[in-house]
Amino acid sequence: MQTMEKEDVPMDIDVASSDTIHQQIQCMRESLIESPVSAMEKTQTNAKPSNLCIVLDTNVLLAHLNFIVELRDGTRADASLVVPWIVLQELDGLKRNDHVGAQARKAIRFLRACADARHAHVLFQRPDEVPCGREAYEIQSNDDHILHCCIYFKGIQPDTILFTNDSALGLKAIVYHISTFSKSTILKGLENLSRDQNDDDYEAMECDEAPPSQKKSKARGHVPTPPSPNNLERKRKSLNRTPKSTIPFSNALPVLRDALSLCIREQMKTIYDEIWESIVVIKPPWTLRDCLQLLSRHWVAVFRFNVPEFVREAAESLATQLKETESRAPSENEVGKIIETGMKILGEFRKGSRGSYRDKLSRLISKLV
Repeated sequence: MQTMEKEDVPMDIDVASSDTIHQQIQCMRESLIESPVSAMEKTQTNAKPSNLCIVLDTNVLLAHLNFIVELRDGTRADASLVVPWIVLQELDGLKRNDHVGAQARKAIRFLRACADARHAHVLFQRPDEVPCGREAYEIQSNDDHILHCCIYFKGIQPDTILFTNDSALGLKAIVYHISTFSKSTILKGLENLSRDQNDDDYEAMECDEAPPSQKKSKARGHVPTPPSPNNLERKRKSLNRTPKSTIPFSNALPVLRDALSLCIREQMKTIYDEIWESIVVIKPPWTLRDCLQLLSRHWVAVFRFNVPEFVREAAESLATQLKETESRAPSENEVGKIIETGMKILGEFRKGSRGSYRDKLSRLISKLV
């Protein structure tokens, strides 16, 4: 058994541009890579999908692997990433490519780690998991293999979406009523999907519980305010010890991301006013790892004026902690340390906050305790 090649390429650095990635994938897709199974009866998938399936195209695994790690770990606790069989073949074919080989090998190592760990939020399409009957059509390109994967999983889980940077493939998916998102639109898209699901669930609950005389039709898109929980979590009194947090890890990461994004935006606006977006080295929307990078990259010019040196050190520590849990589920103690470190960073930013900024930040922090 051969040992996987090591490649010293940080996950958060784009070695090749998006245009280069697109060109290399298109060159490969000019010749069809046949699936090992041409026609088989539809079988059960290799694992039961969650409430949402996010099908990944090859280009996003090459260009946005760091972002995909966050999609897996924290954007939606009920989401599964789906890797089409053809994507595994394309990555294998690109691993020695002069332009994107390093990124392909890193993506393969990430997926191998997920497979070895049997990660609950990562599914791999088998060659026999293809649509049949009237949903099936003749395969003419690798794009069609990916679209077949989307159609198959949509038959199992209606909330199936495609994550791709390929506009042509996205258009084909839309024809089959499969929502398609790119890196710049997927976070907002997931937020809207979550809002729609919450709306449906709340309406169903109300219809089940209300007497017939009180049942009312609701306009689509209206999001009722859910009832307040009976038992609120007590606020943590001290951050000097690792807390035993009850918030799921997958829920904590997006809260940390949103809170740090808020802090960074406000601080950048304070220094650079309306031109801040042209100054910031990583353009929004940001992942949690993007936020931690920005604290370091803009430390001297922006953040050191408002928060102590400890914040930069804590951000570097948090980035290290997250990297150590990329390919496995963190222990309870590790989750506590990650939340503790994030809370300390946010606490320092809150000390200098004012007005609506302080209110928003306080609400986000309260979700972590």
